[in-house]
Order: sequence, then structure tokens, then C-alpha cells
Amino acid sequence: MTHQDPQPKLQSPLTFAVIGAGISGLTAATAIANHSHPVTVFDKGRGPGGRMSTRREGQLRFDHGAQYFTAKDPVFAQAVAEWRRQGLVKPWNPRLAEINPDGFKMKSGGPDRFVGVPAMNAICKHLAQSLRQPSQVRCAIKVDSIRRTDQRWQLLQDGGKPLGEFDRLIIAAPPAQAAALMADAAPHLATQASQAVLEPCWAAMLAFEKPLFDGPPETAIDGAFVNTGPLSWIARDSAKPGREPGERWIAHAGPAWSKANLELDRQSAAELLKQAFFEVVSAIPHARPAAPTLCIAHRWRYALPSKPIEERCLFDAMLGLACCGDWCAGPRVEGAFLSGVASAGRVIPPAQTV
Repeated sequence: MTHQDPQPKLQSPLTFAVIGAGISGLTAATAIANHSHPVTVFDKGRGPGGRMSTRREGQLRFDHGAQYFTAKDPVFAQAVAEWRRQGLVKPWNPRLAEINPDGFKMKSGGPDRFVGVPAMNAICKHLAQSLRQPSQVRCAIKVDSIRRTDQRWQLLQDGGKPLGEFDRLIIAAPPAQAAALMADAAPHLATQASQAVLEPCWAAMLAFEKPLFDGPPETAIDGAFVNTGPLSWIARDSAKPGREPGERWIAHAGPAWSKANLELDRQSAAELLKQAFFEVVSAIPHARPAAPTLCIAHRWRYALPSKPIEERCLFDAMLGLACCGDWCAGPRVEGAFLSGVASAGRVIPPAQTV
């Protein structure tokens, strides 16, 4: 009688949770799901996107957070190429200017720029929809606290309502929020996260009945870097590919002004940003701005990494806990994506059989 060794028994998949459905968290969740592990993503917002969200006001849409992105790293460039193939991303070749204290000048050159189509949140929506059961994205749910019990992570809402238990956890949130969540369960990681700084940004969304420029089409600009006054950036949102027709603009305030006026009510902030927008536009040739049909403001309390940490992500192997975001070794959309890839690579264990 021959002896046969028993077939190796595959380990049951670990369960994962991700807090935050921006590009970083959804990139990490996608990598986890691609390794056949169930993952649940929680986000306090109404939909996925984070700072790549798109704001709807009636029939109008505004990219009020991230304006565009570039792709320098080969890993991110490969992802962008695939998104382009799927029709989620298109190049944006805007006519850009600089507005300085001494006046206006056109700006040439610069890296290739890309935008989501038909809005910046297209990429995050696609990633969220691609997560198939048993993985899922649960929006409009705020994780109030986390607790380490019996080698697992328990997530709770306000009032202690449990959201589930998981073997591994990734926190893809701004550093101040991540540090607050980890204060009790992982104080060493909380200390590291708290060293990163994200500056705030007030954003104004403006719509007009007619174009702001009455000169030849080649004299109109699509965006400007502003180096004077409250604003740091303006963009003709409707000039991006795949957008609905109309005249819609975004104005971002600089970090100093945003911090100084952080607690303004939205109506007051909108009025001040509108005035600053008109002051900037008045310096542009052929601009003839009229009163907007819509002017609203949005406060990004955590927007611009001014002091990122050096690591691509934070990780504790014993706890099965990682943190990621654009505040980890690389700001902007590309940095957030790469941080999400890095965090997934740390928490996913190597394939094993027992």
C-alpha cells in the first residue's frame, strides 16, 4: 500500500478594512482584493473620491479639489495608461498663465497633465465599483474609533456601535485624523503621523452665463498660478475634456489665507473669494467678468501636504496596521496612489499553505 501525502490546505483569506475612500485608500483596497482577500472600505463622505471628489450643484459640476495630476513614476504612469485605455482619463493641455505682483504673463512648458473624465472623481468611482463581493465600499459612515482585541481590529461608530472585526487595517486619512484614531491602539504610529502637516484650502466655485473673455479664442486662458493676494490658483473647469458646456471656474485660496480664515462661514468665504477672483481676472487681457450666476465655497480642512514624512507609508507588522496618503513621501495624486500601493504591499502576507 502506497502512502500519499495529504494535499496542502490553503489558508482562509484574511479580512481587511480600509478607512478612507480617496485615491490612496481605494488603490490599497484594489490591491488587496486582487490578492483574493475580502476588504471593506469605510468613508464618511457621501461617495468615494476624497480630495478627488466632484461637487454637483443642480446641473453643474465642479472639480473643487484636485485639479489635475501628472505621472512621473513608472508604476503610476502604467496605471494612468490603463485608465486612459478605459476612457477614465484624458490629457489636459490648458493655456496657463502666471499672475504676479508685477502683472500677467503666459506660462509655457511643464509636465503632461491629466484629468478624470467626465470629472475628477471618475477614477475613484471606477475603483470603488470594481471591488466585487465580498469586498465593498461603505460611504456615509464615519469610523469614530478603533480597538485591538484578540489579534483583530474592531471598528466602531460614534456611541460604540460596532462596524465589524478585521485581521488587517489600513488608515487612509489625513495625518491628524489618523493620529487621533491610533492614539490608544498604536501610539507610536500616531506620533509619527502627527509629524506630517496638511495645510487647509478654501475653494470657490463660480458659474457665469457668458464666457469671461471677449477676445479671440487663442487669447483666453484655462488656468493661472496666482502669486499675489489671497488666491493661489484659478481654472476654467469647463475647459477640461469631457465636461459639459458652460463657463465654470474654480478658485483656490493659498494656505496662508485659508488658515487665517479657516473658521469663516461658507457664505462669507464665498464672497471674499469672489472678490479676490475678480481682482485676479482683471489683470488678464480680454477678460470681461460679469456677476456670477453661482458662487459657493468649500473648505478643505486638510488639503496640501507642506511637511510630508519620509516613509512611503507607516506600518506595524505585529499589529497588522498601516497608514497611507499623500502626506507620506510624495504629495499630490501620484504620491497618494504610490502610498496606497506601498501600504497594501506591507499588510498583504506572502502566499502560504499549511
